[in-house]
Amino acid sequence: MQTSLRILVLFVASCAALCAAPSVDFDGVRYVLASVEISKDGTVTNEYVPEGESIDSWTTLLGVRHWPKVKQVEKATEAWVAMVRPLLARDAVAYAAQGKKNDVVLEAWLSAPDKSYIEANLHRFVVEDGTVGVKAYQFAEKIKMSGGTGDPSRFLEHRNARFADLGKLKVEMYREKK
Repeated sequence: MQTSLRILVLFVASCAALCAAPSVDFDGVRYVLASVEISKDGTVTNEYVPEGESIDSWTTLLGVRHWPKVKQVEKATEAWVAMVRPLLARDAVAYAAQGKKNDVVLEAWLSAPDKSYIEANLHRFVVEDGTVGVKAYQFAEKIKMSGGTGDPSRFLEHRNARFADLGKLKVEMYREKK
């Protein structure tokens, strides 16, 4: 009986570990996979939110996007900026990694459609060794707006550390939510 119970406990523990949602640790926070989207052109987007939050209600978000058919970072950044241009609260700023042509971070501040928050983004576009196409790693933080103003101090205070952390990420892509 005890042997059967031990086997059952090990099986349940193994299943829980294997069935758990994929996660990424970033900026001292554990992010869990909340959304998977595959576009008609083959682009895959995975979005992660802090444990306990949802894709519909998050404070910070970590996104990973893969354009398998795009070979140049410049083309991926152009496509992304064109997509978000109507939401830009101010011009996006590009930062190129020193000596690396295929590694660029864009800082973009996007207005929510209802103007209730600004989404402050750091979006790293990179050609990774072993990956066909371009990948992008996005960190976004919501800055609540009230009376047309918000407090971006937390985002600004941690921006440089997050730049560095984005440069270290290499996250597996998922084609379905687990």
